[in-house]
Amino acid sequence: MELYQLRYFSYAAKCENISEASRRLMVAQSSVSKAITGLEAELQTNLFIRNGKHIRLSSNGRLFAAKVAPILSAAGDLCLRKGECGPAPRPLGLRAAP
Repeated sequence: MELYQLRYFSYAAKCENISEASRRLMVAQSSVSKAITGLEAELQTNLFIRNGKHIRLSSNGRLFAAKVAPILSAAGDLCLRKGECGPAPRPLGLRAAP
């Protein structure tokens, strides 16, 4: 299980549509589908109920989503505090040629 799979799963759950999730993530639709299929294979359960182009969380998917949310939140906070992950990047300076 990889962090990107959890992120793709979360977007798909929010959008209830793989195409829309892939658009928002700016990745190929097949990448989102493969990530979710991989999660489902690893967990040995269906996370979504598929109905044509629309999807909705299964009961196991809802339980999994509740566990995934704090993981993604914590991952997003890892290096957000100033100075925790080394020196802050230097601002980009632009100069015009004379």
